[in-house]
Amino acid sequence: MKPKVGVFQLASCSGCLLSHLDTGKISEFLNDYDVKYYPLVIDARNPPEELDLAVFEGAVGTIEKGHMKLVTEIRQRSKKVAALGACAVTTGILMHSAGNQMPMPETDAFLPISELVKVDYAIPGCPPSAEIIERFFNAFLRNDEKYLQAFTNIEENSEINIRYITQRALCISCGLCTAVCPTLALSDIEGKPVLRDEICVKCGECRFQCPRSYMPLDYINETVFKDESTSIDEYLGRYMSIYTVRATNQEILKNAQSGGTTTALMNYCL
Repeated sequence: MKPKVGVFQLASCSGCLLSHLDTGKISEFLNDYDVKYYPLVIDARNPPEELDLAVFEGAVGTIEKGHMKLVTEIRQRSKKVAALGACAVTTGILMHSAGNQMPMPETDAFLPISELVKVDYAIPGCPPSAEIIERFFNAFLRNDEKYLQAFTNIEENSEINIRYITQRALCISCGLCTAVCPTLALSDIEGKPVLRDEICVKCGECRFQCPRSYMPLDYINETVFKDESTSIDEYLGRYMSIYTVRATNQEILKNAQSGGTTTALMNYCL
């Protein structure tokens, strides 16, 4: 039986939904899923009574009672809920609306979906790429919980940005975060990303693209470094202590440049 899915739009520009349409595989999507509601794709006037997956694009207008009613009712009818794009996950660029964008009075304040209901998955980006949206739907179709875990992690830590990585000396200066930032809030200084909070829309792309965001630290500590004498860091364990090549702490730097651990790192990456 095909999973029943509904796609709903709140306060948004439709960019995330258009990104989904840009996959060029909407016919496959309609073939794989029993699409009950999707204003840009099918003609359905009333929200369905039961869904396996509800996807919301856009933020909740706090004075828009229709938004709040829709979100709460659909959550009750759905087994899983996904927030699509920065506006749904963190309110995105709408967080800068008051004063800067001269909003209409009835929509001058916004909330992320998670402020109202439990959200199971968050798909970051402003907008999310067509590829990541397609992969999310394919993973949900296969019930691939291992792949979907990344989207769950994003939802549980939606306020975290790339500064979380740099403050823990985990950055490897790959430049991915700077390359994907849609508002140019990130710039590289001496090989490290520097964030301008005043123009960051908390879209989540920087953290989602960072190769250090989802490292299985506990597993690496227990396998690669099980015989190492290096003290265990309270938060990140031996992994950070040994692999932080650009750290300013000389003891960490010394361990990081050890031939054995560097070789282990390269083997892990490859």
